[in-house]
Amino acid sequence: MSPRLSLYMFEGCAFCQRVRIALDDLGLSIEERDIRAVPEHATALVEALGQSTVPVLRIDHEETTEWLPESSDIVRYLYEEHGDGRRPPALATGFPQTIGAALALVLFLLALIVEGPVRLILLTAAALVFALRTNLQLLWRLRGS
Repeated sequence: MSPRLSLYMFEGCAFCQRVRIALDDLGLSIEERDIRAVPEHATALVEALGQSTVPVLRIDHEETTEWLPESSDIVRYLYEEHGDGRRPPALATGFPQTIGAALALVLFLLALIVEGPVRLILLTAAALVFALRTNLQLLWRLRGS
């Protein structure tokens, strides 16, 4: 018998979005427990782990319960158990956010070097890239709506 899964999360959490993208990609539907909307979920999380950091995957086996924190570990677990050898999409990993942060930094540093109106364009581009890198997962979920 497969264990029952539930995801402790909250809306707007970029790390939670990584897990949700993996769930969507795998076609898995599990219970989502929003710790901000339902205080009892936050309480259960603190009682189990001593903290309320999300995402956390609760894995209920027949006789035991396992708590798996950290989005990368959760995504890895989901693909090992349900992926049939597939790899997670890039948006379920930290790669796009890392690339986005690096690009934003480069644009910012270039803005410090140049003069005139190009500086404003580069600063605006840096801010936009930095903001978008944290919302890539949200854009991914919206594409299916």
